[in-house]
Amino acid sequence: MHISSRRHMMDLMFPLGLLLAFAASAVMVILMAANLYTRTAQDSSRAYTARTVLAYVTEKVHQNDVEGGVCAGSFAGCPALILERTQETATYCTYLYVCDGSLRELMVQKGTDAKPEDGRKILPLKEFLPRQESDNLIYLTCTDEEGKTAESFLTISSVEE
Repeated sequence: MHISSRRHMMDLMFPLGLLLAFAASAVMVILMAANLYTRTAQDSSRAYTARTVLAYVTEKVHQNDVEGGVCAGSFAGCPALILERTQETATYCTYLYVCDGSLRELMVQKGTDAKPEDGRKILPLKEFLPRQESDNLIYLTCTDEEGKTAESFLTISSVEE
């Protein structure tokens, strides 16, 4: 009987050990997946501002893509993207630039004196650098408050080649 009892004990211990090993490996996989998800979510939220700025600026350029209407330049000493549009008898300039830690947008009649602080705050941003690569291509870089940088090329469709 003693040998039979050992066999029954082994028959019970093997599936129990297998179950425990499976449970431990399942818990480890879940913990690793949770850690990976947390890191991915944090990285995504860190780059959110810079990517959002580029999406916003791209949409503004598409809305103002008329011949001679988009160029990289400066506004009051700040690097700026300048969107120019003529409506009826007046020409208006929209400036997109960084001032006091925020991307700002300011629309004024061409030739009007304005200060960088007059612009409407869009999103917190450390740096915004538009650069005219050619008549129909603008290179944008922006850096958020955490130092994350995003970059993009914008093609101006209205430029005749």
